Amino acid sequence: MCRVRNINDDDTLESAKAFSPDLILVFGTSLLKKRWFELQTPILNSHLGIIPRYRGWLCWFWSVLEENFDSLGISIHHVSKIADGGDIVIQDFLDIFELEKIDLPHILFSVILLVEKNISKAIDMVSKEEKDIHAFDEYRHMKKYPHYFEPGITDYLRFVSLTKRLNKQIK
Repeated sequence: MCRVRNINDDDTLESAKAFSPDLILVFGTSLLKKRWFELQTPILNSHLGIIPRYRGWLCWFWSVLEENFDSLGISIHHVSKIADGGDIVIQDFLDIFELEKIDLPHILFSVILLVEKNISKAIDMVSKEEKDIHAFDEYRHMKKYPHYFEPGITDYLRFVSLTKRLNKQIK
């Protein structure tokens, strides 16, 4: 495993080339530049959201805030030039009402546990595929879904209010 400051700097790419991995796994990174795909190595992203509906940053947060609880979960997918647009390998869902408590830390921790639960299976599935790299696949319908960014303070306040209401309902 290798941690880097900037996934797209020259040193990082050169290190990856020298290592010659069979698979690259990214989690919480920015978009990869085109030269990553020249490695001809499958690249998987562990995304904390259900794509294509929830793409971008903090997607588990937005599905809760929008009260779209059926879309709370994770997607492990091939990386493409479009944010969270590559072929999906695995998706898994979280039942928010099975949590001990509904709040930001419990939800985030539970979503990350879904990645842990599914990552080995996703890696096995990809390693059994033929060398068909899905680097530039695109969803035709991606434009109809927004790309989510960092929530503002009012979004956080709405989230806290919603989770307080939900916790009262499940007691």
